[in-house]
Amino acid sequence: MTEDTSAQWYYALGSEQHGPVGEDRMLAMMRDGTLWPETMVWTSGMADWGPLGETALAARMRASEDPDGPPHPPPDYGGDRLYWSDDRPLVTRFQEAIASCLSKYVTFSGRANRYEYWYFILFVIIGSLVTSVIDAAIFGVGDEIRPLNAIWSLATLLPGLAALSRRLHDIGRTAWWILIMFVPLVGFIVLLVFACTRGDDGPNQYG
Repeated sequence: MTEDTSAQWYYALGSEQHGPVGEDRMLAMMRDGTLWPETMVWTSGMADWGPLGETALAARMRASEDPDGPPHPPPDYGGDRLYWSDDRPLVTRFQEAIASCLSKYVTFSGRANRYEYWYFILFVIIGSLVTSVIDAAIFGVGDEIRPLNAIWSLATLLPGLAALSRRLHDIGRTAWWILIMFVPLVGFIVLLVFACTRGDDGPNQYG
């Protein structure tokens, strides 16, 4: 067997660190689904750990024409864990998250990573503040009439619930956990913890 003398990589799965392994082994694990674009990795020359999907090794993987690579994901795939054969960008930026959540306005299936969910929540909060300021400017600060803010809240309610459902799916939990929000204080804390939890490595029963 020929020794792999290429760059040596370390990778993290859950709370465990693995490595070093050569590039050939890394590529093999990327093909078989062990490593995903958001898997945190490090190799010599990197200042700190970072997502595998943003490395030169990922670009090499996507540029390869491996006929034995995994198939494209199904249509309801969450969008944050992509097969290497898929050329869609990772949902890691504000604009991508907004576009993803709005395009899945009432899509409760699939998965959403933390970037997608929390950037959308930030978008909702910003929109709520802006509409509140406009309402105050038009109807007065002391007036209880807030039509624009009410319209904004209604318009973002369903995509917000859909995004939360997909976020729960990302950590392997059913969307029925949303009902715990009706338990005062405890429900909010539980959902907050779930929403902040890193998603499952690799596919789960939701995608």
